[in-house]
Amino acid sequence: MTYYKIIGFNETNGSIIVEFDDNHAPLSIDIPIDENNAYLIGDALDVYIQGFIPTWHLDRLTKIKNGVLNVQDIKNLVQEPPTVNNEISEEQRNEIIRQQEAKENEHFIKVLTRLNILPTN
Repeated sequence: MTYYKIIGFNETNGSIIVEFDDNHAPLSIDIPIDENNAYLIGDALDVYIQGFIPTWHLDRLTKIKNGVLNVQDIKNLVQEPPTVNNEISEEQRNEIIRQQEAKENEHFIKVLTRLNILPTN
């Protein structure tokens, strides 16, 4: 049996929250209702839940945890991303500030105009 834990039940929609392991997000599973208008329980529920377990992925994680022979070959394929210079000059920063202030002033004047409270000269 693959490990799982039921960590929640939503009575409103008849679903359970199942956690398979620490590497996967919990999964919401709608519980089937049998011919007697009862939720599956016991072995029937266990078999149903196990159908949702990504066993192939868990098996793969176990293999990785135990060590894959050619890890370094894959690491050697990884290329460093290009470096990006995110620094801006003082002049560029001042220009951005000026543009922002101009936009704010324009917006302020529009609001004053709309409210008809512009000062007169």
